[in-house]
Amino acid sequence: MAFSNSLSLIAERNPIEHARRRKPWNRAFNASALKGYEEIIAKRANTLAEALAAQKDEIDLGKWFAYFIYDLMSDMTFGGGSEMIRDGSSGSTWHVLEEGIVYFHAFGQIPWASLYLRRIPAIARTTQRLVARGRGLAIQRVNNGSLSRDLFYYLNNEDGAETVTPPFAETVSNGVLAMIAGSDTTTSVLSTLFYLILADRAVYERLQAEVDRYFPLGEDPLDTKHHASMPFLNAVINESLRLYPVVADGSQRRVPKGSGGRAAGS
Repeated sequence: MAFSNSLSLIAERNPIEHARRRKPWNRAFNASALKGYEEIIAKRANTLAEALAAQKDEIDLGKWFAYFIYDLMSDMTFGGGSEMIRDGSSGSTWHVLEEGIVYFHAFGQIPWASLYLRRIPAIARTTQRLVARGRGLAIQRVNNGSLSRDLFYYLNNEDGAETVTPPFAETVSNGVLAMIAGSDTTTSVLSTLFYLILADRAVYERLQAEVDRYFPLGEDPLDTKHHASMPFLNAVINESLRLYPVVADGSQRRVPKGSGGRAAGS
């Protein structure tokens, strides 16, 4: 997929160029950076819990998880810009993202084709709307400045780790990629995880008992101090990911020309 004149990071097959463009992502997801995202996640998780508690009838958890993650990824990537938990999907770009995911999954195995496929009007319109949305949020984020060390803080080299700041088009491409990849994958993980928990009463009750033991009434369950020490919670998450891996395969790479190497199986 291509969000500008160059391929997005996930479609970049040149390992040298891919490694260069991965640098801000590596900084954005190291242990220190992840710790800094906890407050952003906790705020949105509380909003989701309050919204679910207010529902009177049967609820579609998959829909609410989609709202939650899209709002969260907007916060993490651009410092805000979405309130789907509060307002629903009407008037949002969520439907554009859903349309885009269909194309991205279908053509993810042939990333080179995006250079040609984006000339097809139906595909181009979806991509252009996603890029326009990402560009607008990126401009807004730059104008507002950094309120926290969000993902954009690293993608735009606001930490000053690189001598040269990436071109704005590349930063927008990375931002749109984060919105798509983060929203799609995490929504799928949460939906699958809760389906498996709710489908097995014994698992549900055992997990509930562990949560109650570490976080009795009055404790903040979003405080991460106990999360790593909860064996059954981690086992449930890992088993869910094993049974239903959110990304079944990796991105393609190619052997650099003139290196003398070749891909296995070629």
